[in-house]
Amino acid sequence: MGPTGDTASSHEDDQMNVSVGEEALVQNQSGVQNTAVGFRAMESNESGVYNTAYGSAVLRNNVSGNFNTALGRGALANNTTGGANVAVGNEALGGERAGNGSFDSPGTGTDNTAIGHFASSWLTSGARNTAVGSSALQTNETGSDNTAVGANSGSRQTV
Repeated sequence: MGPTGDTASSHEDDQMNVSVGEEALVQNQSGVQNTAVGFRAMESNESGVYNTAYGSAVLRNNVSGNFNTALGRGALANNTTGGANVAVGNEALGGERAGNGSFDSPGTGTDNTAIGHFASSWLTSGARNTAVGSSALQTNETGSDNTAVGANSGSRQTV
């Protein structure tokens, strides 16, 4: 946790970051005003700013993405540079292929909102998508400007 990732105590540094959990914000170099709570939350962040992450592996691979908010195991886990995303739910906007642990490409999407278990979970580079409901827009990988409301709505859309 904190700079070393060794403990499970909280850490607040001079860059106004707060991390709680093993390996949370462990790679941070110049990112400021980030909050990471959970095992490996924002683990890879180097320069991302103003991100909020709550849960195990949330925003785990974020390197330089800014203004992201994620809540739930693996939410926005594969985001690397995308910004202004909101993900609430297990693997929401996670970039993971149906929960099998494989990531196809880094997450670079922007201005996306996903609320629900696996909502828009395959998205890697799309923008301005809104998915509300379990598995809504789940298989959309690169599409933009989509809206799906309800369980499984738009779940077979791939672009």
